Amino acid sequence: MRRRDWFDWHSWLGLTAGLMLFVICWSGTVAVFSHEIDWLLNPALRAQPVESAVPFAEAKAAVEAARPDWEVWEVNAPRYRGFAMEVLAKVEPDVTHRVYVDPVTLEVLGDTSYLNVQRFFRSFHMALFQADFVYILGIPIGYFIVLLFVFPLLASAVMPLIFYKRWWRGFFKLTMGKGAKVFWSDFHKLTGLWSLWFVLLLCLTSFWYLAEWFIPGPTVPEAPQMEMAEKHSTETLITRAEAAFPELEVKSLGYYAAADNMLYVSGHDGTVLTRGRAHIVLDMRTGEVINLYHQGRSGLVARLMETVDVLHFGTFGKLWSQTLYFIFGLFLSGMCLTGAYLHAMRQKRKRPHGTRPAIIGAYAVTVGCLGLAMVAGCSEVQGYGRLGAWPEVTFSVTCFLVIWCISTLAALTIWMRALR
Repeated sequence: MRRRDWFDWHSWLGLTAGLMLFVICWSGTVAVFSHEIDWLLNPALRAQPVESAVPFAEAKAAVEAARPDWEVWEVNAPRYRGFAMEVLAKVEPDVTHRVYVDPVTLEVLGDTSYLNVQRFFRSFHMALFQADFVYILGIPIGYFIVLLFVFPLLASAVMPLIFYKRWWRGFFKLTMGKGAKVFWSDFHKLTGLWSLWFVLLLCLTSFWYLAEWFIPGPTVPEAPQMEMAEKHSTETLITRAEAAFPELEVKSLGYYAAADNMLYVSGHDGTVLTRGRAHIVLDMRTGEVINLYHQGRSGLVARLMETVDVLHFGTFGKLWSQTLYFIFGLFLSGMCLTGAYLHAMRQKRKRPHGTRPAIIGAYAVTVGCLGLAMVAGCSEVQGYGRLGAWPEVTFSVTCFLVIWCISTLAALTIWMRALR
């Protein structure tokens, strides 16, 4: 094809897919700092920094004393210095709450629904709240739609390298004082070039997420049949876990299979670019090791499953890498909007009355996808509440989520109205 043809395809993709790509990229950008946003919005998440060993057993006991009718199934160490410990407890058979405990005083600081800012953006960005009432190729439609937009994102990033002559000169070009069209055109090219590595990384990891739907998941070990005996204390089990798995830095205790007398001790094992899901499974009656999973010694597929998530969300370097991803996420979000805007304005000059259907169509498709997310989201969100009620979240978290939704829809509407 001629360079002009490549340019036309790039522009067409920018208009038709740009708005939905903006929504996906913008939600992912906020998701990068979702844990930190929760810390800012929820006072119960703020606690004294723990200077010694994390008191897992004591935190569990504190929650059981304060909420005797709740069943604790996971105890997590503070995510960062100044964060509270997070204890997950079942309030009802299918309803979980997050209970926050000060790791120093062991005071129960409060509890909220499982729904928070992090859960909202994780569910929205990954799958438009899953939307599993329709499946395509065995994939819930929400996941399928998000993964489908990886293809226009990758094509839009690569095509300019074909049709722009000496594209490498655009790394430092940003023309000022020659009108909005020239400025936004240079801005679009500038951010596109600097974000190329970021887009390629996101696309590669997204392709892996697509492949994961067709890869069998890891098997869960079965509890051995043994005679009943008195259970060991949590402190004893942690000591045995550390002795059997000395590389493990314990971050979480899981009581998911407590009925089968199994305790999951999870954390980091020193393997780089992993989510910290190395674990050792112990029999709570005997202290015997049932299963040990070292991330550095896992197979290729298991290793990729760990690494891809870290690379996609930029958590490998904590705050510095998250800040880098946030900045480039803003670039990418802006690039999606400016690309769609530039193409629409270009076509509007050529065909004043022929572009409105395309503009309205792109807006309608995006709003339609958001409508799908709203229906699925209401179903998922209500599932976090007790007895079918709405989940218990702080007022500040509710305001933040509502403001984000309204501002995102407002940005799309302002974009469309600007092209009238």
